[in-house]
Amino acid sequence: TAVIESMAAISAIDQDELDRIQPDTAADIFRTTPGVAASMNGDDPATAINIRGLEQYGRVVVTLDGARQDYWRVGHGSGSFYVEPDLIKEATVIRGPVSNAYGSGGIGGVVSFETKDAGDFLKKDERWALSEKLGYEDNGDGFTTSTTGAYRFSDDADIIGNLIYRNRDSYTDGNGETVPWTGERVTSGYLKTTLRPADGHELKLGAILQRYNDQITGSSGSTSPTLSRYDTNTTNQTYTAAYTWKPDDNALIDFSANAYHNRTRAEQTQVAPASGIGNFRFYDVATSGFNVKNSSRFDAWGLAHTLTYGLDYYYLEASSEAAHFGAGQQQGYGGFLQWQGDYEDWLQAIAAMRYDGYQLDGETRIPSPQEASISGDRWSPRLTVGVTPFDGFQLYGTYSEGYRAPGLQDVFRGGGAHGGGDTYRPNLLLQPETAKSWEAGINVKYDDLLTPGDRLRAKLNVYHTDVEDYIDVDLTVLPRTAINIGDARLKGVEAEMV
Repeated sequence: TAVIESMAAISAIDQDELDRIQPDTAADIFRTTPGVAASMNGDDPATAINIRGLEQYGRVVVTLDGARQDYWRVGHGSGSFYVEPDLIKEATVIRGPVSNAYGSGGIGGVVSFETKDAGDFLKKDERWALSEKLGYEDNGDGFTTSTTGAYRFSDDADIIGNLIYRNRDSYTDGNGETVPWTGERVTSGYLKTTLRPADGHELKLGAILQRYNDQITGSSGSTSPTLSRYDTNTTNQTYTAAYTWKPDDNALIDFSANAYHNRTRAEQTQVAPASGIGNFRFYDVATSGFNVKNSSRFDAWGLAHTLTYGLDYYYLEASSEAAHFGAGQQQGYGGFLQWQGDYEDWLQAIAAMRYDGYQLDGETRIPSPQEASISGDRWSPRLTVGVTPFDGFQLYGTYSEGYRAPGLQDVFRGGGAHGGGDTYRPNLLLQPETAKSWEAGINVKYDDLLTPGDRLRAKLNVYHTDVEDYIDVDLTVLPRTAINIGDARLKGVEAEMV
């Protein structure tokens, strides 16, 4: 469904918009997206996304060509991801717990990145093309090169590739003083092929390899001279296989299946202060999973019906020698069924139900190493009703619920931090977070409003979300532990217009 016709708070940053803003970082993509704050720090190339006040992995689901990006590390940069904006064809933001088809979690929303296909790069009559993008910045003495090439073997097969290299020194502030630790070196490679073996069938195979070399602190973005600094090599690998089947003569089949593997590994060697030079640590987070879904469309009882249903599963494995990282294995699984009914051109209704389950396996370590496991599940409903009283103007209201399992770091974090030997304790009694959200919205869509060829698109949303059993670290006592601190209430207004 087109964004302007979706009865949800959805924003899409398409290729035209990306070409206009020329994003230098992933955070640049979302500068004008309502309800979204994307943050980066000069000493860390990772990006963290906040939607409607909720962030960190599991609260906001980030996918790259359908592959979950679930990386976290020790420190204040937990819940970050890595992506090069030159790879992106479109970024879709879904705000609120209404994203049934994107998998477990996402009580704050979803950010879905889609990379470019050869068909997005080649013109209709072109067989091959090559482009080169160069950039230079004198504050930090930075150089960037991005090379993209694509080849069309036939109408049924094509391939696209991209290679990025960026090298920046530390930049200077307004007083002309160098801001230490802000340089970086990035190498990124990307390859994607599309095959169409028969009418209605399409297979996409993709691989993205990214490597970042920079110097970070345990508290991302801090300028404190006393904090430890680490020379960091981070490798991010994403492999995807996506299959779709949509025959022209059968409205009951609109099928898609996606399998993926993503792994992010950061290796850190301490370079400051002098007493800790040479200390080594690593964080390794790998997620493998799949999802399948189908939409069936038919007319009956005076309504146009669309049934969408699917299943998804992921397996996450995280390791580190740091006890306060929260190592272990996490499994998330679920399924959903959504019905949409359209009556003539003025009434729409959506009813959906999603089931989520999880299991976490890890080691408590304190007071002694001991294996432990927790699990849970829940059904989450959604109901939306929309009315179009006159052409181009739609009103809708939604009630939806979402479910976020506690993360491995929440449950199994233990050991010391900030020089302490027993600063954190695991908590096997953590309850999952549950979001309950009410939302009302307006969609406006008009063409040829003042002059031929012009258009107006606008969305306005008002929301109220209660998050029960919100998880955070209790900083008032020692040892510290993650607890369900209570309920969180978030409400606001979002508007955008083009």
